Amino acid sequence: MLPVQIVCKAYMDDLEATFRELAPKHFPAGEYTSFQIVFKSRYNGNIHRDDVIKLLADMVVECNSLSVVDLTNPKCTIVVEVIKNKICLGFLKDFALYKKYNLIEVTAPPAPAPAPTEPASLDQTAQAAPPDSDPIPETPSAKDT
Repeated sequence: MLPVQIVCKAYMDDLEATFRELAPKHFPAGEYTSFQIVFKSRYNGNIHRDDVIKLLADMVVECNSLSVVDLTNPKCTIVVEVIKNKICLGFLKDFALYKKYNLIEVTAPPAPAPAPTEPASLDQTAQAAPPDSDPIPETPSAKDT
């Protein structure tokens, strides 16, 4: 499942024009917003990750100067999926909270927390191996027989 809001041709000029249309809705001026950009490319060698991220980050800051990059817990995630000759663009809220919109992970029951273990007390370790016992038994030598 790809959460896509708009699709354009896989050219930087088309991406810029398309992004300019949608950016003011998701990054209103004067409002603090944190964002991250997630980029994935399939079957395309013309669009490069670093170029796209730089272009979109500059445009977000141009649209709203209070926007900051937050890679751990952003308010908005910009997903850019390049598939052959198309670019799929999506603006997602709570991307990390919903486990990157992975339906299997979202619907899975929470994993049980591991039970805390108590450290062994000195009495228990002393009873396990008496200090006088020799771990390797002696074998009779050939001289003794």
